[in-house]
Amino acid sequence: MTILYNFSIWFLGLFLTLAARFSHKARLWVDGRKSWSEKLSAELRKSSSLIWFHASSLGEFEQGRPIIERVRNDYPNHQILLTFYSPSGYEVRKDFSKADYVCYLPLDTPGNAEKFLDITRPKLAIFIRYEFWHNFLRAMFKRDIPVVTVSAIFRKNQIFFKPYGAWFRKTLRGISYFFAQNQVSLDLLDSIGITNTVLSGDTRLDRVWEAVQKKREFPFVKKFLAGKMCLMAGSTWPYDNKLLNGILPEFPDLKFVIVPHHVDDANIRRTMDLFGDRAVLYTQGEDQDLQEKQVLVVDTMGMLAYLYRLADLTYIGEGFGKGIHSILEPAAFGIPVFFGPNYHKFQEAVDLVERRGVFCVKDRTQLIEVIRYFVNNEEERQGAGRICRDYIIEKKGATEKVMGGLKEFLE
Repeated sequence: MTILYNFSIWFLGLFLTLAARFSHKARLWVDGRKSWSEKLSAELRKSSSLIWFHASSLGEFEQGRPIIERVRNDYPNHQILLTFYSPSGYEVRKDFSKADYVCYLPLDTPGNAEKFLDITRPKLAIFIRYEFWHNFLRAMFKRDIPVVTVSAIFRKNQIFFKPYGAWFRKTLRGISYFFAQNQVSLDLLDSIGITNTVLSGDTRLDRVWEAVQKKREFPFVKKFLAGKMCLMAGSTWPYDNKLLNGILPEFPDLKFVIVPHHVDDANIRRTMDLFGDRAVLYTQGEDQDLQEKQVLVVDTMGMLAYLYRLADLTYIGEGFGKGIHSILEPAAFGIPVFFGPNYHKFQEAVDLVERRGVFCVKDRTQLIEVIRYFVNNEEERQGAGRICRDYIIEKKGATEKVMGGLKEFLE
């Protein structure tokens, strides 16, 4: 199995090298790993107290960020190394000030793993959520470097829990500690004999709760809304935009704020073309007559989490695709949330659907029905919002639990 795994890693590297000729993302992936060992050796000072954090992408980074910040504040003498697998994480957070050095994780080959550890010599490795790179982990196990996973989440359809998953289970069993998001994950780990676990919850909730306490003003958005009710659509993809465009005539008095997941020029242009004359672009709207505009398209990154404060209702994108984006921010503001049917990988969405704070819609008709219901029922709208906010308050606090468990490794 090891031979097959290493061949698949080699093939992945070859494929991405070839794809880099045609794909911008693949090119970032490949170019970002060039001369990685020389760069790492030059940037890191020799230390016996380096803490290595690894995040697959931006979402995992946001989950781990509260822990990184606490380690920086509570243990200022430790160096912090932050690695990413994906360009979507590295390119956004490569200048993260709480880390001493940020880089891509080298391809998971035995040679890369040994060289990486020779250079970094981490005191502790903290993997965020669910990345388990076999060669890096095995190399750390041989060197007795403790490895913990924070905000870990598992599902029964993963290979670890299949009859043919023994090789993968062996890798998991070497991990020193799992800080799990939910009881299901604990039970699954227990079913394969892993008991070095604790139910800590999701550290993202701490980050979100902290963020919503910081009030930011958006005078142009308020001017656009002009006191009318607002549906805020966050992290939308083309299908979501088409769906929302199709329901605009049903709600002539409702303002729509659309925040696409991708804000590159081509996608913003397509989005504006779709909504047509009813739409105004955030960065070009100051001189336009807003009275006739029903849709505001936000083409600036970094605003969405704070914009939700201005919403009465929210729609979260990609529920009709690979899986919804974060519902935590609007939930923390106490706003009802709607999304498509692909949400089951996200515990908070599953929980809040059961509690009727957020709502799954399967098509245009259901979306119209749920929007109309909450537009016409303020008490029910506020009640659903309270359910969301209370959930965030109930579940936050994972950072303290994790830091308590990490103490033995950090001191």
